[in-house]
Amino acid sequence: MASSITNHKKRVLLANLTAGYLFVLLPLIILVLIKLLHFKSWQSILLAGDWSLASCIIFGQNVANLSKAVVARGKEIQSSMFVFYFARRLIGVVISLVIYILMLIEPNLYLGILQIALFAWASLKYFTDGIVTEMLKSEE
Repeated sequence: MASSITNHKKRVLLANLTAGYLFVLLPLIILVLIKLLHFKSWQSILLAGDWSLASCIIFGQNVANLSKAVVARGKEIQSSMFVFYFARRLIGVVISLVIYILMLIEPNLYLGILQIALFAWASLKYFTDGIVTEMLKSEE
């Protein structure tokens, strides 16, 4: 798919995506600072289930944003590709919630590392999905 996004639009898009992402990241930064100041331990940061909850929010927001762009586009879109995309992000939501619940019940270092990796993946998807969403909007 050829992109109709100019360099200026790319910079604006990246700035908008970064601003939106900071609203998810800010509470986590505060959490890390409080955990470090209070517990003085990196383990307390890994064992906080908030990372999974943030991942769930990011995956859900990606689905909502792309769905709105598809509807607003008004043009035909390959439904099988959208369903495949939707299913993958829904799996991300479910995995995030399962890890969150497990961290509430029985936190452990393995799950802590897994949820940080999932958060990193969700963060990457936030930006790549945001670019795809903008490309769909620009083709209206």
